[in-house]
Amino acid sequence: MGAVMPELLVVTAADRAYLPFVLPYAASVLHHNDDSALEIFVPDRAQIEQAYTAGLAKLQHLFPDRLLLTQVNFDAPGSVIRFIKQPSMRATYVYIGDIDILVLEAIAPRHIAIMERENIRYSNEVRSSFQTLGLNKMTGLHFSEYDFYYPVAIPDDIDLPSLKWNSDEDLLYQIVSARTEPRVGSIGRPVHGFHMSHHGWPYNQWGVRNQTYRTRYATFCGTPTWLEMREFFDPRYVVYLEILEATIRGYRHFTEAELKGSLALFGRGATRVSQ
Repeated sequence: MGAVMPELLVVTAADRAYLPFVLPYAASVLHHNDDSALEIFVPDRAQIEQAYTAGLAKLQHLFPDRLLLTQVNFDAPGSVIRFIKQPSMRATYVYIGDIDILVLEAIAPRHIAIMERENIRYSNEVRSSFQTLGLNKMTGLHFSEYDFYYPVAIPDDIDLPSLKWNSDEDLLYQIVSARTEPRVGSIGRPVHGFHMSHHGWPYNQWGVRNQTYRTRYATFCGTPTWLEMREFFDPRYVVYLEILEATIRGYRHFTEAELKGSLALFGRGATRVSQ
């Protein structure tokens, strides 16, 4: 990695079904965030380097020494791993995100503004809907001063191998609580792009209804980064792209009332609206 410490280190993890997201996530993050580096925790670095040799070489050409694949023991689900492992790289800030988000904007500015406005050293929200059920969870997209988050304070009573994939937000709440009292209330939680989740539907959870992101995606598709990287994407990820692009093309055929009310279009969480 380069000798100069970047402003932002983006951290995530990828295993099994999420390995096809490695190349597009790296391309989208590094293209939109100039003073940044990306570190991805993986269970088998050699396997990924063999599977995506040409794509990783192209990323190195486009963004020299800004991507690091770090092999770690996946003693918990990947969703948890990203929050508990210590990255090899350093920065002023760290953003721990979801590898299945196609990032379409700079990450740091909006979070730094939230931190300054709220006078806190991290940027994230406590999920209020779970608090009414007596549960404490933070969202799975966490921005923080690097030295405020690391080293990670894992609670002594946590049995990592027993955690499930959706335990990440509970654990993050406990990690942040070891540093400070988590701020309750809506302070802002930007997603920064399309969340192309296995567990969501494009018109709602993916964020396709967001006009700004649709416009930025159209712009990104015409850049040398995307044009040069797309040929190296895993065929499984290309399926997701085709779904995304078909959804964007079809958006104009539905009225707002249809989009708000259609379970067939939304799948689970149909009444939630992404503006």
